[in-house]
Amino acid sequence: MNSDNHFIRNKIIAFFSCQQVNKKRHLFITLCEELQMLFDQAEMTDGDNLHDILALAHKLKGICSYLMLHHEPIFQLINSKQALLFSISMLQNEIRVVESEL
Repeated sequence: MNSDNHFIRNKIIAFFSCQQVNKKRHLFITLCEELQMLFDQAEMTDGDNLHDILALAHKLKGICSYLMLHHEPIFQLINSKQALLFSISMLQNEIRVVESEL
């Protein structure tokens, strides 16, 4: 998983490096807020309600697509609440690591 994290981190860095300097911070803050809201929604979702979990996973995939992470398996194989929470947390952590490079 460590090499996957490094690859994901590099893609996130590449995303931010393509942004205008005066917009990077705003994008970073917005992305963090969106991921936190998604995580909060996932936490409140009933683990047995696959429809709601898949709807939230679809939102996560949209964020990943925006970050050019749409082909990463960790964000594609979400079929449970636990997998969704793990994927969101992992992405949140990688984005926090990148913050110092903005």
